[in-house]
Amino acid sequence: MRIPQSIFHLSIRTGSLIALLLLFGCSSKTDSSNYVRDTADAHYEKGTAYFGMMEYKLAEEEFKLALEINPEHAESYAALGYLYNNSDNLTGARDMYQKAISYNPMNVNALYDLSKLYFSCDASYLEENLPLAEQLLNDAIEIDPNLPLVYVALGDIHYRKGRANWDQAIAMYKKALQIDENLAVAHYALAYCFYNRNDRIQARPHCEKAMALNYNPPSGRLVVDQNGEGKSVCELLAKVRAGMERTAPLQNRNERP
Repeated sequence: MRIPQSIFHLSIRTGSLIALLLLFGCSSKTDSSNYVRDTADAHYEKGTAYFGMMEYKLAEEEFKLALEINPEHAESYAALGYLYNNSDNLTGARDMYQKAISYNPMNVNALYDLSKLYFSCDASYLEENLPLAEQLLNDAIEIDPNLPLVYVALGDIHYRKGRANWDQAIAMYKKALQIDENLAVAHYALAYCFYNRNDRIQARPHCEKAMALNYNPPSGRLVVDQNGEGKSVCELLAKVRAGMERTAPLQNRNERP
């Protein structure tokens, strides 16, 4: 299970501050507000610790405790959204991400994760959700233009729109590599796109880089070979170069990344 970056963006607060607040009480409305925030953060941080130990049920309980104390704790909503998403509770995940964004529109992790949820929905809902996913990613870029995975996700959306949008997809993947030249998923995405345009010359160096980075593509980024088996485009290009296949099959061109 991937550990989301947002889970480890922890606030810097000390236990001694909380202890002092507990000992002397809250003498003003401001002190009371700080106490609620700090206590919610304490449960959130405890939840992140459980998450790191893969104690997901305990993590969920801590995030919920944080929200009982502070119903506007955006980080806890985002964390619950991630937990629900990875347990296939997609409706719950969507609701948590939306609440996280409503309380903190600057939460780029929630924007990104919600966009990926929309993009990975059932085919019957995909087309209507693509504009929603794209807007969330554009919002994330406005907040922070240096997030390479956001550009990869935008590239995937443009690729999914069809061949007429593949130039835009390529531009997004290249933008991701400008930020992180060793981002394997972006190299493979470029190789996949060039391969399906029958441009092996441009596909090959990105395949080589992805393979050097030990990238293992998901099933949606495999191509059916002449034997009906799913293969990465890098495997197929290697066979073509070795003369094991006369041509590289060009199937699954529009399959969702």
